[in-house]
Amino acid sequence: MLDVKKIEKFQKEYIANNNEVKRRIFHTVKLVDLVQDASTGDNNVFSNEFKTHGITDQQITGYCWMFAGFNILREEVIKNLELSNFEFSISYLAYYDKLERFNTLLDRLIELHNEGKDAYDRNMVYYLDIAVGDGSFALNFAELIKKYGVVPKTVFPDSFATTNTNEARAILSRLARKFYLELEKNPKEVDKLKDKYIDYALKIVTDLFGIPPKKFNYEYVDKNNKYHIIKDLTPVSFYKDYVKVDLVKDYVEIASYQDERFEYNNVYEGIRSARVIGTPNIRMLNLSPEDFKAAIDRQLIGGELVYNSSIVTPTVYTGKFVDIFKKYGELLDIDLTLSRNEILKTVEIPSCHAMVITGYNMVDGEITKYKIENSYGSKKGNNGYYTASPEWVNTYLFKAYVNKKYLTKEQKEMLKNPVIRYNDLDFKF
Repeated sequence: MLDVKKIEKFQKEYIANNNEVKRRIFHTVKLVDLVQDASTGDNNVFSNEFKTHGITDQQITGYCWMFAGFNILREEVIKNLELSNFEFSISYLAYYDKLERFNTLLDRLIELHNEGKDAYDRNMVYYLDIAVGDGSFALNFAELIKKYGVVPKTVFPDSFATTNTNEARAILSRLARKFYLELEKNPKEVDKLKDKYIDYALKIVTDLFGIPPKKFNYEYVDKNNKYHIIKDLTPVSFYKDYVKVDLVKDYVEIASYQDERFEYNNVYEGIRSARVIGTPNIRMLNLSPEDFKAAIDRQLIGGELVYNSSIVTPTVYTGKFVDIFKKYGELLDIDLTLSRNEILKTVEIPSCHAMVITGYNMVDGEITKYKIENSYGSKKGNNGYYTASPEWVNTYLFKAYVNKKYLTKEQKEMLKNPVIRYNDLDFKF
């Protein structure tokens, strides 16, 4: 029981220690405004920057993983077609993403129901709770574009549901929960039941996003102001001919976490982590903190952008990611720091956010800071870009999607070892 006398004793000591002025300040100002000083600013100068082409805005969606992937791949299209700028259609991939994750969710519910699980089972509760969300992973992005291809934004523009997914997510999630209730009542009619609900989902998604093109012509003006038209394209042919990057075959997701269950230098897989039925589950090569960061740095020095997932803490207004809890601790005279491992172990990840590292600053052979491209529009950060220190990266960046060629020989061999499989709910990273 909380001791009332202890509280009263503290309050008297607090007053006696002349904390009144500090308390008045805390009552009228956001704490984040009080932790800014010279160390939280930045000059936004980098020794090595990759040329990128404008900031995108995911608006009211959880499609950071899609934007991060497209922000990397559009640079390939710009290079291959000699464009001055380019954007992919989010609507196109969102259409199939919503259908695939709805289909996957129904399969998960059926699978668990067949195992005798009910609405009180933690796995069933998990899937009924998250239902049809927006968030996903790099490998899911790779599998979606491998299956469905991509199209330019000018060919299939955004609908309202693309820029604000709240209603689409709510409607499809409600539909999936209705499916589950019918499944409980009529388990022998599962195939017919699933077909009926897939038809419902198709109607909803098509109403909200439109009908994606199967064939299209792409008209554009290149950077030299010359007109072109490429006829009779399909989304898959556009991807193969003008993106020319195999994200499934050539890349691997890496992480860094260790406890009594998870060890470094192993490959881990979530048993129900695939978002597209028929594709592999999400696998991650788990490396030590030093090896994890070294792989990221090798890819940057090798000239490639880096797709990453981070725990995005509050940032200062100048566009620099800082360890805000460390700053809060200094302000309140309490140690609030946690390591990346401690953050992941205690599940301090309300949501992870996918971004792209687009530059770095090298001084005397050491990287002193990183430039990060976000997808929150150009009005946020420093015209849409952010700066992060190596300390922030070592604490808050917890996954990266890297080209296998930047792994060491020993790490490539690790990928051949038996995969260790875990329930998604037991994953810490």
